[in-house]
This record gives sequence, structure tokens and C-alpha cells, in this order.
Amino acid sequence: KNHEMFLKSIKNLNNRFKIKATIIGEVSNLEQKNEYFRIRNLIKRYNLKKKIKIFKNVDHKKISNFYKKNDFFVLPTTGDLAPITIIEALGHGCKVLCSSSCGTKNYIKKGFNGYIFQDNNQKSLDKYMLKLIKNKKKFNKNLDNNKTLIANLISEKNFIKRFNQMINN
Repeated sequence: KNHEMFLKSIKNLNNRFKIKATIIGEVSNLEQKNEYFRIRNLIKRYNLKKKIKIFKNVDHKKISNFYKKNDFFVLPTTGDLAPITIIEALGHGCKVLCSSSCGTKNYIKKGFNGYIFQDNNQKSLDKYMLKLIKNKKKFNKNLDNNKTLIANLISEKNFIKRFNQMINN
């Protein structure tokens, strides 16, 4: 999931900017519990307890509240084939940052509704998190256009059009 890389970016940018972050994840098996405790320990070690909040097992009906409250959505995961969270975040108007190995990165229009950083590359993640922070006002101006773009990309009408194209080819 590369949570540690994300935490390092927060730590690196924390001295220059007032940053607060939210981490949301599922914790329902032993592997996920171990990862949860590892992340909590890293937050303590990096002295980010006042900057980062962790939420576990958030009901899907309440997830939109988190997208609305946050300016950006960062998915530092490596090799996730089709994370729906990218589309959810964009649909709620969040600017998105994900890795170059993200399967849904094609929904991101660089500089318009987010950025794509080089997979597993701390400097690249830091660079694009900084761009998100510095260009916050520009992104906010694009909010309505972004919602329209995403609605058009994933609309039922667009799905039927693409489905028919596949059948006809």
C-alpha cells in the first residue's frame, strides 16, 4: 500500500505547510491488523500524531463525507489493477494523486484534476504532493469542470457507447 512512503511525504512537507491527512482502511484480518499497528507506530515515530487521523472499517455509506472534507486524495499503492477509490474521489471533486502503476490512472488529467507520480518513488511523490498543495486554488476553480468530466467518462451513456464499440470490433 506504500503508506510509509505517504507518511514520509507528509513528514517532508510538514515543516513548510500546514498539512493534515486522513488514512482510511479496512482492518479485518491479521495481516491488516499488523499493517494498521505498523502505520500507527510510524505516525508516532515521525511525530505526526496531530497531523494524521486513521479511520478503520468505514461504512461505504459514510465514505463520501471524507472525500468532501479533504482537498486531495492520495493513493500511493503499487500495482493496484482497478482501484475504484480514484473514480470515487474524482467524482466528489477531490484532486487525485496516484502512482504510475495504478490501473485507473487514465481518469486523471494531469494538472487539471490531479497528478501521477512514478511508482515507488519518494521524490516523485513529494514533488507532486507539493504541486497539489501549491496549486490548490487552481484546482478548486476546476471543481465543477472536473465533476462534469468524470460524469461523462463513467456515465451510463458512455458505458453503453464503449460496450457497443467492443462488440462491433
